[in-house]
Amino acid sequence: MTLSQWLSLSLICFLGAATPGPSLIVIMRIALVAGRLQALLAAWSHAAAIGLYALLSLLFFTSAQALGGPWFWGVAIGGQCWLLYLGISMLRSALALTPQGTDEAEAGSAHWYQGLIIGLFNPKIWLFFTAVFSPFVSDMTVPWALALLPFVIDGLWYSLIAWGVTRGPIAAGLQRIRRYFEGLMAVLLIGLALFALQDSLPLFLDAL
Repeated sequence: MTLSQWLSLSLICFLGAATPGPSLIVIMRIALVAGRLQALLAAWSHAAAIGLYALLSLLFFTSAQALGGPWFWGVAIGGQCWLLYLGISMLRSALALTPQGTDEAEAGSAHWYQGLIIGLFNPKIWLFFTAVFSPFVSDMTVPWALALLPFVIDGLWYSLIAWGVTRGPIAAGLQRIRRYFEGLMAVLLIGLALFALQDSLPLFLDAL
């Protein structure tokens, strides 16, 4: 692969990581309620799931068409239901807080696994990387490096988010409006989950 191909692929992976969605909401929320370390762990566990799907798309490139079956949509629906549950839990937490309240139990608990779950329960990432890597299949001399690229980019991007949200003035400002900010994130997450379920359920039933 040429340098220009690596740069093009890096840009595509970055745009995929930086596109706002449920992952961004979850990582920001973890940073807000549990601190920078838990958010960084969640960022890299999410990156591990992204890297896994990238590797699977390279190793089983020709099998991607089989992902249109009930297994694919079943996993997707499971992930969307988990996002819906997480959004409802976030909304309940926001409603239970005073305007400047804190939740010590949440602050002291582990949240890193949420990044892993939100990545693993989104098999559409496999299809994304299958499409992204398709121009490079004939010249795939370093498949492990190709799989490593989205892992590193995704991990660095969400690490930057975790660092930014927990940085002095930003962290203080978000904590002051935590109740409202968390409530907004919860509503967005619930809306995204319901919108995705509306699309996935008919496709799952058709695939049965």
